[in-house]
Amino acid sequence: MDAALQRLKIGPFAEDLFHPGHNACPGCGSTTALRMVLNACGRKCVFVVPASCASLYFCPSDTSAASVPVIHTVFAGAFAEAEGIAYGLRAQGREENVVVWAGDGACYDMGFSGLSGAAVRDADILVVCNDNEGYQNTGGHQSSATPQDALMQNGYNPDDLVGSSRRKDLAEIMASHGVPYVATASAAYPEDLSAKVTKAMHMKGFRFILLLTPCVTWGYESRVSVKLARLAVETGYFPLYEVDAGVRYRITHEPERRPFEEFAQLQKRLRRADLRIAKREIVQKWEDLRFKASRYPEQFHLRAVAG
Repeated sequence: MDAALQRLKIGPFAEDLFHPGHNACPGCGSTTALRMVLNACGRKCVFVVPASCASLYFCPSDTSAASVPVIHTVFAGAFAEAEGIAYGLRAQGREENVVVWAGDGACYDMGFSGLSGAAVRDADILVVCNDNEGYQNTGGHQSSATPQDALMQNGYNPDDLVGSSRRKDLAEIMASHGVPYVATASAAYPEDLSAKVTKAMHMKGFRFILLLTPCVTWGYESRVSVKLARLAVETGYFPLYEVDAGVRYRITHEPERRPFEEFAQLQKRLRRADLRIAKREIVQKWEDLRFKASRYPEQFHLRAVAG
């Protein structure tokens, strides 16, 4: 694919590292984000991908849309494998960056011990968590990233309206490891996403980016994928910030806070959720985030975000 595009000089994709014609679902938020991440990483990198939707459109196969080396592996082994690859490359005097592109199933749940271990060892890798808030490759099953009371293929009892429990705050968990860099990002804000990936690529040690990516299994029309990603930020549901060395917090975009209903009503999975709970959590999250950022007032706002 890469050679053909270069030979035919088909723009604007000839210079992209993630090509069109992949077999992801129409309206997939992950592929939009992955294209931006790949272009920010550049060709001098190796990707490690545990089992996920990306197994179909990114990993080595006749349907891969990638133009960089990609290693496909299991949930629990991805982070240790990536760390070993980084050591091997350094032993050969090579400088390629090693990037793990993993879903929330691998990062929040089944591979969390490996993720935490790599962070504790300060492994020289960048982990990008493609967070679509569930095990969506199998049709939409609950993970610990799933918002409370979301309608999923499991974990929800419609008779008593008991849904999934409160989701983990993975960005804060990773920041508590004291690693060099932790950030949150959204494909609806490409300049912010690219800046954070570029910054991470120029650092050493363990780096982690939590990337929210809407999935059509949320129950929305495919055309509103980017709109949903933007509303997640603009309603305050998904704050954009970064943390250096586990202590220096910087808010990279503080929205005017549109009503949370605008985000919730576009997706079927939240149609029976108690939105008061989500609104309360949003207020609490922002109070906590502003307090942490205020400890370094000169860095409170790093930059304006262009969407």
